[in-house]
Amino acid sequence: MTNQNAAGNRPANNSIAIEVAGLDLNFKVVRIADSTPTGAQIAAAAEVLPDNDPFVLRFLDDGELVPILASEVAPIDGVNDRFVVTSADRAYRLKVDGEQYDWPAQYVTGKTVRKLAGIANDLQLMLSVENEPDKVIDNRDLVDLAGAGVERFYTVRETWKIKVQDTVIQSDLPIIKVRDAMTQAGFDPVQPWHIFLKVAGQPKQEVGLDFDVDLRTHGIE
Repeated sequence: MTNQNAAGNRPANNSIAIEVAGLDLNFKVVRIADSTPTGAQIAAAAEVLPDNDPFVLRFLDDGELVPILASEVAPIDGVNDRFVVTSADRAYRLKVDGEQYDWPAQYVTGKTVRKLAGIANDLQLMLSVENEPDKVIDNRDLVDLAGAGVERFYTVRETWKIKVQDTVIQSDLPIIKVRDAMTQAGFDPVQPWHIFLKVAGQPKQEVGLDFDVDLRTHGIE
């Protein structure tokens, strides 16, 4: 039996297992005989030679892509040990709210775009798509930057909707009190109502006027 230390993925000989992928994002497990590998060692494990100008991106669990320099020691935590290794022979251009950014990989995640542009958490990231409805880009979504032209992102204030009887109301905040929702929908909360919250796939729930409704709940009506 192989002796493991507290990190779980590090045998006694200090070799570690990581996952690497190219631009196809098909990850495979490789072993590195060093518990503190550099970007250059990770690139070598992915079989990208130094002459090909390797570029290493750490693929975090929340979708962010973090560059790792050739001489930089990569953080190994047993959770986010996935790396995309590509050749940085060109930069891919994108725009966010009119501001231009260059990115050295074909793919970029919504989380990375948000970090590049310093987008606030209460703003929604959108991708402008020609001849199609624009797309909402979530943190984990991957966008291919290799298409013709410059990928154009923009931000909008995120809003939430809920139906009160047959009236749809809109809120700029993800949580709203039942009393406020009823008032916006034109109902007098002073009247003796029986109020029920309906969520798809769940039993109907009776709630009071001071109940906080989380509009981010999937399937909420």
